[in-house]
Amino acid sequence: MSSPNSSPKRSKSKGKDRERSRSPSRLRASKGAKKKTKDMSLEEMIDRVKKFGKLNMDAKTGVGTLEVNSKRLMGEDIGVLVDVFKRYTEVQHIRLQKCFLTDDLLERLFEGGLKGLRHLKSLWIGFNMLTERSSKFLIEKFSKLPRQLQHLDMRSNSLSEENAEELYHAFPNLQTLNEIQVYKYKRDLNNNIVDCHALQLKLPEMKILVCLLQQLGHRCHLHTLDLSNNLISAKGLKVLAEGIRLLPVQELDISYNPCTDGDLDFSGIDALYLSIHRHKYIARLCYEGVSMPEEYMDSLMCSMQVNKQLLPAQKNDDGVIKDKFATYIYDVVAQRTEPLPFNHYKDMQFDYVVDKNFCKFNRAPATEVTMHKFNRGFDLFQKQDERARIKHDI
Repeated sequence: MSSPNSSPKRSKSKGKDRERSRSPSRLRASKGAKKKTKDMSLEEMIDRVKKFGKLNMDAKTGVGTLEVNSKRLMGEDIGVLVDVFKRYTEVQHIRLQKCFLTDDLLERLFEGGLKGLRHLKSLWIGFNMLTERSSKFLIEKFSKLPRQLQHLDMRSNSLSEENAEELYHAFPNLQTLNEIQVYKYKRDLNNNIVDCHALQLKLPEMKILVCLLQQLGHRCHLHTLDLSNNLISAKGLKVLAEGIRLLPVQELDISYNPCTDGDLDFSGIDALYLSIHRHKYIARLCYEGVSMPEEYMDSLMCSMQVNKQLLPAQKNDDGVIKDKFATYIYDVVAQRTEPLPFNHYKDMQFDYVVDKNFCKFNRAPATEVTMHKFNRGFDLFQKQDERARIKHDI
């Protein structure tokens, strides 16, 4: 028969066993010996971030990259990010995509440590729940810094075309804005193609593209726009079509875009037809995968056939203007004319006889014609009059 004091002893031993079975980190936490953030090593900070993202720090330069993708940020995760920003001020590239980032969380990150990053170059915060409030907040906090951002991405947020235009004008030195290579298209005058296919572009990006092309004006060297495989709606197509009417854009690719919103809205197609028909610039349109009635297709094709005939004549590498008629003439002449040999003087024989009496009577210097030793032409030698030479010597 067990004594009444045996059960408490058994409970105490179970408590000791449970205490011994805990991991060292949990044991320190239970005893109040929790390690402070400033005492953590870089490896321990990386392990903390690894639960929801990825942190990389270059051992040589100290440049850091923080990425959180497709993971919802919770309250304690925001605290970890704040600790990272406070401790590692050399973080230059931040990517927070598809993590349910809101306006309040962005402002909390900024006040918590994001404003202390001295060399922040890239901020990718697309595919979140940000609104106009965040766009104005970024303009206020980052646009007037001495070292501005180089890459900013706010795609697939709740932004309007007015917000996109404000972002474009507030950050004139950006290299990429919403994945559009703004700097390249401004500076590279030899490039004439805007390649923006498969970037998940929507209405705000169409406004950014229009602002870029309108800033270049009629000196615009970009005449081919590849916007295929994006998310351009009817409203986005309308903004694009109305924005490039007075610009020399000749080719446009809108393939595989929801340009008619499932055959519910043809306002974008109507605006595009007016741009092609009235302003006579666009001569080639690719619309594969875009559903529209046949009458729209026929009207577009007829207008573009007219525009092709009105294209300005192009120059080839030799600087010769070659339109369709000139190209036809050049081709006919090339076909009917036999090419000259590489050295057509090689097999030629020439006999020249100098009339010495004529030279003597007219006091003209005798001329001797000889073939060039490399068979590239003729050499002319003038023989001086002997009487003139003797008289000169006397």
